[in-house]
Amino acid sequence: MPATGENLCPACSGKGKGKGKADGDACPECNGTGKVTTGIGGG
Repeated sequence: MPATGENLCPACSGKGKGKGKADGDACPECNGTGKVTTGIGGG
């Protein structure tokens, strides 16, 4: 099982709002959480 880690969303810089979106519109990449789960380490 690959290792994963929680990181700031690169699309919204951890703000939870989509780039150029009005207040209240959630970022589509992180669903408004400001965090994404990504794989870490090598093969």
